[in-house]
Amino acid sequence: MRMLLLILAIGVQVALLGAYLGARTAFGGDPPVGALAEQDAATLSAGYGIASDVRTSFGSVVVGTAQALKGVTSRALGGNNHNIGGYVPPEKVQVQVTVEITNRLRTQIPYSPSQFSLIAGTSKPVAVTGSSIKPGRLLPDAAIEATLIFVVPRKAQKLKLAFQDSGRTMPFLIDLGRVNTAPQRKSAHNTHP
Repeated sequence: MRMLLLILAIGVQVALLGAYLGARTAFGGDPPVGALAEQDAATLSAGYGIASDVRTSFGSVVVGTAQALKGVTSRALGGNNHNIGGYVPPEKVQVQVTVEITNRLRTQIPYSPSQFSLIAGTSKPVAVTGSSIKPGRLLPDAAIEATLIFVVPRKAQKLKLAFQDSGRTMPFLIDLGRVNTAPQRKSAHNTHP
């Protein structure tokens, strides 16, 4: 008799849990991970910024920091700046962005630095010029942090990081604000030692 009551109690709990989850899904609860409804690009990219949890088809992407760096100057290279990696011309600036990619699915997902690009003002997207990660596969319930480097025109302008999720057609746009890319004074880029 006790065993029958225990089975009945478990059955009632499972039924209540099922009713709760069904009602939550039917009345606008969080969609299941991976079930991203197609919406217009403006709705999906609105409001994303640094530290925003951008919900993707596989989990999430979060931008930690975005900063402008000097990069390697002509003076630091002794005027020998031809075919040198890391050299940043005087009319451009290096922007470094840290991101975290999290897989919340039960299967591995591919990732690549090429999924990211930087949009400076109204210019065309700029591809990644350097990254702390290489293309790979992210295990289930795992995360990876990456540092991405871009070289963009040196103008004080709003920057957006674009992330192309393979589960949708339009990229997510993450507002980085105005990263200080304007020249502060005459630079040593134009002078020879």
